[in-house]
Amino acid sequence: MIIRATSFDRWLSANFTRSELADITNHGADTGYAGLTYSSDLKALWNKFDEEIYDLVYEYAVGSAGYDSVPAFLAAQNRCTDSAGLLVSVLVWTAAEVLAYAKTNND
Repeated sequence: MIIRATSFDRWLSANFTRSELADITNHGADTGYAGLTYSSDLKALWNKFDEEIYDLVYEYAVGSAGYDSVPAFLAAQNRCTDSAGLLVSVLVWTAAEVLAYAKTNND
């Protein structure tokens, strides 16, 4: 996957319609969206936007949801993070869900 966007936020906006973002909000980013399905694509997104992605998840988990840490938040969500690859996938999906919600519910 070629990523030309300068931020994860811009990548998400460039690759998904408002309707698709609403679907991501309602059903989760791990339900089969182009660019968010294959582990190679998720790893490419992580490699390019890792700090932004982690910051989005941290701000939501600790700042908004009230958890002590990102791992505590992910455990409470029952999201499997048994390997580095799964952790990357879950972090990218969670960041996509957080941004999708912000983009579709801030009217």
